[in-house]
Amino acid sequence: KKWEKTKEPDEFKKKYKIIHYLMSKGFEQDLIQEALETVKSR
Repeated sequence: KKWEKTKEPDEFKKKYKIIHYLMSKGFEQDLIQEALETVKSR
């Protein structure tokens, strides 16, 4: 959901922003990476 709402044309910056947001919410790095790979493969 956050991936679709983030308005950033550069995919690298978009990924960084989402990783930073999720880590601030207490998620672990490996869980974030798995989730982002799943979202990007859709």
